[in-house]
Amino acid sequence: MRQNSSLDAIDAKLECSKETVRARVLSGGERDRFLHLLDPAALEPGEIIEITGKTASHGE
Repeated sequence: MRQNSSLDAIDAKLECSKETVRARVLSGGERDRFLHLLDPAALEPGEIIEITGKTASHGE
């Protein structure tokens, strides 16, 4: 049973990858925001991602 736990932990780490992708906020209401990705990203429709915000100058 211990081996399965180790494999599950490895699978969880592989599924939780980190990638930095720049995006522009296009519009949004009080709760909704629409982003346009400026860099290519391997995202599938319906996929749930975590977003960390960091503002950049308008020249970037």
